[in-house]
Amino acid sequence: EMGSKRSNPKQEDQDLEENTFFRTLRAKCPDVWELAAAEQLVVCIPSEASTQGMAMNRSAFETHTIRASPFFAGIYETLDGKTVELENSVIETAQGFKERRRVDVLFEELHYNADYKPFRVVCISLPFQGGASVVPPRLAEEERFQDRASLSECLAFIDSVSVADSSAMTRAKKAVSDFERSYVLVKGYLGHARRKLMGIVEVATEELVLGNGNSLRECKYNARSRASVQRSVDAVVMSYAFPKLMASIRDMYKEEDCLLSEAMRQRQKSSPEEYGASGKLSSLDLSGPVKAAARLDDVNTPLDKMTLLQQVSQSINASVEHAKSNGTVSSSFLLAADDLLPLLIFTLVKAQPSHLASNAAYLEHFGNDATPEGDFHAANLRAAADYILTHCA
Repeated sequence: EMGSKRSNPKQEDQDLEENTFFRTLRAKCPDVWELAAAEQLVVCIPSEASTQGMAMNRSAFETHTIRASPFFAGIYETLDGKTVELENSVIETAQGFKERRRVDVLFEELHYNADYKPFRVVCISLPFQGGASVVPPRLAEEERFQDRASLSECLAFIDSVSVADSSAMTRAKKAVSDFERSYVLVKGYLGHARRKLMGIVEVATEELVLGNGNSLRECKYNARSRASVQRSVDAVVMSYAFPKLMASIRDMYKEEDCLLSEAMRQRQKSSPEEYGASGKLSSLDLSGPVKAAARLDDVNTPLDKMTLLQQVSQSINASVEHAKSNGTVSSSFLLAADDLLPLLIFTLVKAQPSHLASNAAYLEHFGNDATPEGDFHAANLRAAADYILTHCA
């Protein structure tokens, strides 16, 4: 490292050179520091006051060294496989952490590696995990309105806020039953069915908020909190509709599912290069993503399927990083969004989900509101299914 320069300091009274975490990182795990410099990662240094009682070991240093996701703006992955979200100088811990924390970026410094390329070192108000138990007063309430990753989490959340009135979801379940009795699903018009179900979701969200004014008062003036609640309601409503809805979709796409299943069966010995992936990735071990993708038929709601697809994408990225660390792939290789689709196609071919066309149609029409990244995953799954059907079947 050839030097540093502080950028936009918010707190001049803190000196990283005197910060115990910073000094211990460079003394005990110089390889982590050198990796951050070489790959221009972001090193997050908890403020001195917040590290009381914190274990300063390799695990902690890897947790606080992050790289930008090649797929999603504002999403960063730690060296030990967790994720954080950075927006407006606030970092929120996400997947892989035992608790959600909102951490302020106090200031940042630009450091320079041996090639005079910059990398960021940021001082943060709290560690991502461990350390002093300093919790902002409103954190518990803000945590209630975080997006959830599974149907079970959404059910638990709705149950926890339905203190005064729990009837909204009962009426929503009846509305779904009425929809199923009166509505005929037609291939090519699934978007209309989605609008009908979204009407049920919107009514149920409004009734839930109105009936539980104390526990959901923030939703009356905070659009982000209300959107989070609506996504939880959407997951539950779609779980009511899933059995008959998916049965109908599978019947509509039976022929495509059969063609795709046969095409995937015949191409079990194919390589990522055959689908357009870089030749540098020909020996990539994708057994982890394949194992995850094989569960696509086993999860039901759009939210659970989207979460699974996100895990597949993250696992693909982790496989590339692992290959870089053991020398199978050049350490200078950067996985771009253009590389993801060929690797996803290869992963799906190896995983052989039985109803790939049905899942693609289901998520294309009913899953794009399930998560903030829903459109991205739905579009990638549709593109992968179309490619296999067009070029392989």
